[in-house]
Amino acid sequence: MRILVRQAKIVDNQSEYKGQIKDILIVDGVIQSIEDSISEEHDEVVECDGLHVSIGWFDLRARFCDPGLEHKENIESGLAAAESGGFTGVGIVSNTFPSISSKGQVEYLIGKSNLSPIEVIPQGTVTDGGEGEQLAEMYDMAQAGAKAFNDDKPLSSGILYRALLYANNFNSVIFDQANDPTLSGKGQMNEGKYSVLTGMKGIPSIAEVIRVKRDIDLLKYTEGNLHLTSISAADSVSEIASYKEFSGNLTADVSIHHLLFSDEDLQGFDSNLKIFPPLRSKKDQEQLRKAVLNGTIDCICSDHNPQDKESKDLEFDLADFGIIGIQSFFSNIIEVFGSKELDQIINSFTTNPRNILGLDIPEIKVGVEANLTFFAPEMEWEYTKESNLSLSQNSPLLGKKLKGKAIGLINKGQLSLQK
Repeated sequence: MRILVRQAKIVDNQSEYKGQIKDILIVDGVIQSIEDSISEEHDEVVECDGLHVSIGWFDLRARFCDPGLEHKENIESGLAAAESGGFTGVGIVSNTFPSISSKGQVEYLIGKSNLSPIEVIPQGTVTDGGEGEQLAEMYDMAQAGAKAFNDDKPLSSGILYRALLYANNFNSVIFDQANDPTLSGKGQMNEGKYSVLTGMKGIPSIAEVIRVKRDIDLLKYTEGNLHLTSISAADSVSEIASYKEFSGNLTADVSIHHLLFSDEDLQGFDSNLKIFPPLRSKKDQEQLRKAVLNGTIDCICSDHNPQDKESKDLEFDLADFGIIGIQSFFSNIIEVFGSKELDQIINSFTTNPRNILGLDIPEIKVGVEANLTFFAPEMEWEYTKESNLSLSQNSPLLGKKLKGKAIGLINKGQLSLQK
């Protein structure tokens, strides 16, 4: 198949064509030419007003709930939402039942996604069954295709210590959610002015910060590779920045939700805004945004977390934590940073997550396999229950008009264009 991408602005900090508007001809999945104008015959054309192209987007953390929780999401629906969101790669977090704790379960996820243009990278559990008691079969899972290990919950000091040492043997990375459950307790939202006004039990930011400090101390001792997930507090950013001045074995991410919303938005008691870690203050949000721009925080994630109606359509304190976000991700990026900052933050959802997982980095140059996302930063669209491709509806953005949209992608020789 011959695909012509017509007059697209190239957004790729590693490309010699950065910032230029070019035609791109892709033949049988391989970039054949990049020119100011191409008039050769083609079978498909990719074009729209304000068209941009980058290497394929990668979501470092999303939950597809398969196996075991398919009433919330399954591989097919999760991949459909990710494809519509513009992602050519997704790191799958183990919140499944049973959890991703064996070679067979890793192979199951990879096998179910083989026909999709999206590359699925499973994250195996650090502990057996994700129960926090003993290390899982991490080496076997790594051999099967797991590129990182993540219990999707806080790790104890002993487990994190042993996991960092063990993963060094096969050059893998351990993910940890920095939270001290003895401090966060049964809190529902950020501890502060708005928890007082709403009467909700608060989750203090120190519950995160104290664990960030502990994790960094363990990292110094073990000399492993650690990734801190879903950072939410300004003081956590400061601790990470201080350590990264002297060492490169620590990375971190933030969810798009923590950049878009703050605890002020919870005054309406919308349970769709109940996430963990909780939405913090405007001051925290400002520091998180700065940390993305200056590189202290490496990745922005969708933190896609489907919850069914029975888990969310409840009083705020009874509802489960979680927001879906993979399909609306790019619109949220534009809302937070605007299109002028794309050059500065594009690595946070393209190159950086792949570097953390040790994956090959796609390129925009002649002779390489095309792994590209096509998007229009100024395009307006409506995110409705009908256009939402997730099986769950737990998003505060449903029914709203958004700006910025992925219009298609190509990967594994497969072209996908949004209708």
